[in-house]
Formats: sequence, structure tokens, C-alpha cells
Amino acid sequence: MWELNISSLIKKAQQRMFFLRQLKKFNLPRTMMVQFYTSIIESILTFSITTWFPAASVRDKTRLRRVIRSAERVIGCDLPSLQALHDSRALKRARKIMADPSHPGHGLFSPLPSGRRLRSIKTNTVRHRNSFFPHGHQPNQHGSSRSQFAL
Repeated sequence: MWELNISSLIKKAQQRMFFLRQLKKFNLPRTMMVQFYTSIIESILTFSITTWFPAASVRDKTRLRRVIRSAERVIGCDLPSLQALHDSRALKRARKIMADPSHPGHGLFSPLPSGRRLRSIKTNTVRHRNSFFPHGHQPNQHGSSRSQFAL
């Protein structure tokens, strides 16, 4: 479903990789190359990531990871994973929704009595299941049982 969108993101990111390689040729410091990656390439890869990431296929996620790995090889240091990028953007989005009582999704983010985690949402349709909201309530996929949106 999101294959065309993700393919265009990958194409744009690969075009920008040329400039990253040029910076490497000119022996720019690693910090400047990381800053270039973050501002130019990562911003392309994370465009609307909270919308398409949960519904992206394994193949598409692998293709996106390949772009990140090639940037890591060019720069020579570890960069945030695709999952980490999604988690940070989703957390930021959820906090904005929770702070805005006029947002249509504000009621979907209700804390549990402990006040530390969010209440789970039950979904009946595939469209809602693949949206941002139910994924904002699920435990993160890094082995922790805590919600990625712990308050």
C-alpha cells in the first residue's frame, strides 16, 4: 500500500547520499557529515513516518534500513535505527495530541490509573489498526514491556 511512497523516499535519500559521499571525499569532520545526514537524508526518510511505518512491509523497511546502513558506512559511525526514528517521532506526536484537548484523537490517549502508561485501544478495522493511534499504545519492540509512551 505504501510501496510507491516509500520508493520515492528511498530514491530521494539515495540522491542525497551522493552529496554525503562528496563530503567524505573532501575529508570533512564526522560531526559535519552526521549533521548533513540528520538534516538532509534523515529528514527525507522520516517524512510522515508515523503514518506509513506501521503499515510498511518488511521488504520496504529493509530497503530503508539499507539506506541508513550505507550512510553509516560512509560516515563511519552508528546512526539511529529506523525503529528508533519512528519511536521518537511517534512519542513527539502523541505528546502533542495529549496536550491539545481540541485534537480529535485527544480522547484516545487516556492514562491508566498509575499515570505512567497509556490505556490500550481496541480496534476492529484494518484501517484503524494500521493507523498511528493503536501503535502509540503498544509496548515498544525493543524487549521492554513498558509502553513507548510512558508518561
